[in-house]
Amino acid sequence: MDNTKVNDWFAARLLNLDKGPGILIDNGINVENSKLEDRDVYKNKLKVQEMFKKEDGTFDEDNFNKFYDNISNEYIGRLYLEYVRKVSWKFFC
Repeated sequence: MDNTKVNDWFAARLLNLDKGPGILIDNGINVENSKLEDRDVYKNKLKVQEMFKKEDGTFDEDNFNKFYDNISNEYIGRLYLEYVRKVSWKFFC
């Protein structure tokens, strides 16, 4: 974990399901100041378990995994775009 990254991309996306990642970025939450922990870190949090409960009260691991995979892919994609932006800037300037 990078302790210099004060935001958590997973938590920000989970708590803002009605907003896209662009809104987070507009509000200063981006991959440069946000971390994404391993899946098990989130899966073991009580609040996450509550948000992914099935009707019978058990943890819905399939839906959690789908959500985590989507958020992880989004985060990795944004990291890549940031890397390309920095490399392009250095190359062309």
